Amino acid sequence: MTTIQKKLNIALIDSCSYTQQGFSQIISHTHGKGVSVNTFGFATLSELNESEVNFDIIIYDPMQNSNIIVDINRDVTRIKQWQPQSRVFIFSTAVGIIKQPLVDGMFSKQTALNDLSSLWEMIINKAANREGYLMVNVTIAHTPSLNLSNSELSVLRGYYANLRTKQIASCMGCDVKRVYYYKKTAIDKIEAMANSPFYNSARRFLN
Repeated sequence: MTTIQKKLNIALIDSCSYTQQGFSQIISHTHGKGVSVNTFGFATLSELNESEVNFDIIIYDPMQNSNIIVDINRDVTRIKQWQPQSRVFIFSTAVGIIKQPLVDGMFSKQTALNDLSSLWEMIINKAANREGYLMVNVTIAHTPSLNLSNSELSVLRGYYANLRTKQIASCMGCDVKRVYYYKKTAIDKIEAMANSPFYNSARRFLN
């Protein structure tokens, strides 16, 4: 008796080639029998848009781009316009820092490999069976979320890139006072986590 395999196309948008290779290996070893998985790596959203492949799952890291401006929901909306049949997941170190965007799930890059493999096996098999919406949000255990807004995150990325406040304001299309406001609210959120494991690394980032 011939077994009919269900084929899934999975795209990973990440400018780090090592992440692409590693995650492709995880996916190739986690799907169940009767499921054929093809993985495709892209460095940018534009490269995804140029692809003629229809993807069932798209994995995306919004931090892996050269632009300091972060607008995750806008990016996800564009992906859904290009690939309306796909499920979109965030796989990033920003998980646990950013507000929940309009995606099917989020995974932190700090998640243990065994946990990541088990979760992706479940997601791939569910996608292969064309089952309904699956919301998955995986961060580091006992780590509270900062819930930084896109603007707060963009300002921090600007300072991290050694841009001056006026340059950040120009990139964001706002005045300098607004940049200082977002900087303050971001710092206040980080300071509120003084007793969390995330606090020390966040302070090093700001310094």
